Amino acid sequence: MAIYHTRVKVFSRSKGHSAVAAAAYRAGLALLDKMTGVRHDYTRRGGVVANLCLAPKGAPEWAVDPTRVWGAAQDAERRKDAALAREFEISLPHELDDAQRLKLVEAIGQALIDRYGFAIQASIHAPDPPDGLNHHCHFLATTRRMGESGLGEKTRELDGGAEGRRQVEWVRALVAEKINDHLERAGQTERVDHRRLDVQALDALSRGDLEAAARLSRRPTLHEGKAATAARKRGVITERREVNDSIKRANADRLEDRLAQLRREGRLMSTPAGHSHAAAVSERRAQVALPTTRPQAPISDLASTVRFAASVRKVSYRTGDKVADTLAMEQREREAEIERLMLECARIYLDNLNASLRAVLRGMASILLEPKAISQFHGSSRRLLSDVKDLHGAMVRAERDTSRFRRRMAIQDRAEHDLSSAKLELDQFDTDQPKAGLWTRREWAERRRRKAERVADLSQACAEATAATNPAAQVRYKRKADESLHALAWAGKQFASNYLMQLSSSLSLPEETASDELDEELSGAKKKGRRRVSQKPGVQVPPPAKFIPGTGPRARI
Repeated sequence: MAIYHTRVKVFSRSKGHSAVAAAAYRAGLALLDKMTGVRHDYTRRGGVVANLCLAPKGAPEWAVDPTRVWGAAQDAERRKDAALAREFEISLPHELDDAQRLKLVEAIGQALIDRYGFAIQASIHAPDPPDGLNHHCHFLATTRRMGESGLGEKTRELDGGAEGRRQVEWVRALVAEKINDHLERAGQTERVDHRRLDVQALDALSRGDLEAAARLSRRPTLHEGKAATAARKRGVITERREVNDSIKRANADRLEDRLAQLRREGRLMSTPAGHSHAAAVSERRAQVALPTTRPQAPISDLASTVRFAASVRKVSYRTGDKVADTLAMEQREREAEIERLMLECARIYLDNLNASLRAVLRGMASILLEPKAISQFHGSSRRLLSDVKDLHGAMVRAERDTSRFRRRMAIQDRAEHDLSSAKLELDQFDTDQPKAGLWTRREWAERRRRKAERVADLSQACAEATAATNPAAQVRYKRKADESLHALAWAGKQFASNYLMQLSSSLSLPEETASDELDEELSGAKKKGRRRVSQKPGVQVPPPAKFIPGTGPRARI
């Protein structure tokens, strides 16, 4: 299947980077860096399928000459910490042939030039090993716009901050759109998605596709980098490789368990298009007109849409009033942040590894899985964003504390495995090389010393990991988890009382799901010596004696 990957990085002079060296290495060329006098020769480098140089219309002829454009890019920068070049590393689908991938690269490069106006050198690389599927392209772009007279102003919108993140998100969406367009032209059924895994999982859940949601609810692996990748090719087992391998095994086991559970429940069945969860929500919303504070605009203005992160939002229209436009922009940004936090809360809620969290917040399922509904219904409330942050913080802390012992046990298992392997290597070394043999005595002693030191270090790490899982530590973890769950129950109760009741009545949700179950669960969480919760409407639940800051009212000790 087609794999999506897009990464943006910057080559900076402060880190010792060279734009000429980067261009020569990626294109397999021999380029002279006139500033340092070093000739970077990578003509013997293999794996370069094609090179493509692009520049905006009206740019000088030398803008497509790598020898001159990257020398000019370095000469234009005077600061010792200047950004010399920017790279967009993009994975290409293996379902396309070389000619189709070249057309895809040209389309992506041209779209980037049309938006940012810089010059690009695109280098397509073949997989390593040759029979692999990792076709990819390095788009090396100047940090300045290329005009008729050469390099001009810097592309500041890509430098970082909130605007930089929005631009990177636009690039990711552009790449996915172009890849899917070319896959469709080639008659392929595979598609890619640039959104985060948790967002894709919730989208699949809203469509009623439980199998796709289960497959997407996996933990992402860590980026290994070029050093770890080179070590992997040499057969060296690095720490990050072990972590990624363990993540992949855990994801596979977790997926198998989820699919088996869904099969036992008889839920892995195709859902008719007219009976999906999304259709039910749409029909339910159509019965109730949610209030809105936005002015009505002509249909022609509201018909066009743009992509913002994982959702589709209406294009903002300007009223001519700067104050009103600023307030409207702040409102949209606040709603986007609310939806992002609610999606993260829903991801934590749907994680089967934290069943205790789901038990505490089971009554809030209807609101956690409808982030847009609460944003639209209570969007005018200035307190909503703060309350969502409190709920999100409480859920993150509860997820962390309830899984702490399990994570410590995994660390202990890994430490014991590493220690056993190190001892086995030392014993094998003593058996095979009892004396210096072909080595010098000094080299033999150094090799054995390194292996013995590794055994000693791993023994200490194993002892620390064992101490972190002893009975006393388990009691601490349990106490901390109970406190976090109690704080989460309090935050969920306050959030439900402020927002869920009104939303339930508007969306025709069963009230017993919204309030009765939550009250019952909160009462059950406060048993064993804790104060009982009053079930009278309008009565505020007092905070616990020991309360975690940031989950509602001011903490008391």
